Amino acid sequence: FTDTGGDCDDTNAATNPDAVDTLDGVDSDCDGTTDQDALAVDADGDGQTIGQGDCDDGNPATYTGAVDTPDDFIDQDCSGTDNYDADRDGDPSPASGGTDCDDTRSTVYPGAAELCGDNADNDCDGAFEEDCEAEDVGLPADTTCGCGTSSPGGSVAIALAALVTLGVRRRRDGSRVSNS
Repeated sequence: FTDTGGDCDDTNAATNPDAVDTLDGVDSDCDGTTDQDALAVDADGDGQTIGQGDCDDGNPATYTGAVDTPDDFIDQDCSGTDNYDADRDGDPSPASGGTDCDDTRSTVYPGAAELCGDNADNDCDGAFEEDCEAEDVGLPADTTCGCGTSSPGGSVAIALAALVTLGVRRRRDGSRVSNS
């Protein structure tokens, strides 16, 4: 092909009216539209073209809507993330396509049991330590933590008094044994 015969780049033999327009940013077939063949052809046979959202048209296991295998560092579903689950609790973070509100703790994910005392929103419902008594979590009772309404002050004071009394008794008992 020549310039007058439809060749749009006579310095490149791969660019001519009979060429396939691959995804390379060049109008390889000289029709005035760049990469349209690559966008319209399903090169890997997975049922999707690049123009339809296939992010890797060289891999038939990668296309929009494919099941993404977490933690393999491959974005099979073309969502832009790999569903990486850092804490291995079965639910990746939202940035990785999941719903885990804290992907650094394996005890935190939607539907998890609320654990008293860890100061975490274990079930990702926006409330911390709900259904926990204040003395169970070591926090003062207030209306913002979701804790019980009883005050831990009395329980803490009783526990401290018991420990002091036990320590004093042990000292007394120990001195009696050593004197006899």
